[in-house]
Amino acid sequence: MEQADIQNRIEELSGRLDRLAAKNRRLRLIGVGLGACLAAAVAFHFASAGPLAVAQEKAEPGPVKATSFQVVDDSGKLMAELKSKDKSATLALMGSEGKPRLILVGGDNPGVLALDQDGTTRAIFGYEKKSGPLIVLKDSKNNNRLVMGGDDKSMSLVLLSPEKKNRLIVSGADAPAVLMCDENATPRTIVGFEGKSGPFMALRDENGKNRMVAAFGGNTIGYSVLDEDGKPVWTSKSEKSEKTDK
Repeated sequence: MEQADIQNRIEELSGRLDRLAAKNRRLRLIGVGLGACLAAAVAFHFASAGPLAVAQEKAEPGPVKATSFQVVDDSGKLMAELKSKDKSATLALMGSEGKPRLILVGGDNPGVLALDQDGTTRAIFGYEKKSGPLIVLKDSKNNNRLVMGGDDKSMSLVLLSPEKKNRLIVSGADAPAVLMCDENATPRTIVGFEGKSGPFMALRDENGKNRMVAAFGGNTIGYSVLDEDGKPVWTSKSEKSEKTDK
């Protein structure tokens, strides 16, 4: 692996890492968007009035039709409620204190929400029609702390700080990588594997610029230290020794 090859590899990896970071920023935004969409459905559920709103139809033998239905226990306490509106249905299951603890939302962006005792959504398992399946875990302040999702080509996992900043990104598919970010969500340490070239590692400064890159290819390992403009100031390579039987 000559110096020119190392520099080409650095430029190739830099572009790929930047695209990976951008992709996972989008995943975080999708998680926020789906959470907001499902939260709106939940808000509608509890704002709508009517314990049993039966559709105005002529009574006939067959299934019972209604836009709202409630289930209570022996004491009359509400235990479950089903409502429908605008081509979507919402089912809420209550806890022992009478507050919703599990909510199922239908429609084009279906999801399951788990809530804590204070009514704060803490976990979401859903499907976003434009992006695919998604899992979101939230803290007690309703901030996303883990977002996992993707499409048929790649799945990613993002861990966030209480300040809603990306801190750890794991991306799968044919070129898996792990990105560790600083408090400003800038990827600083990257370890990955590129299918055609092999494993690599990159250390970046606070501006997101590569400052050290190690690339492994074939029987050689290439190292490069770069300045703040991304130009190599030192490069080296080493070859793996081959053991022979005596």
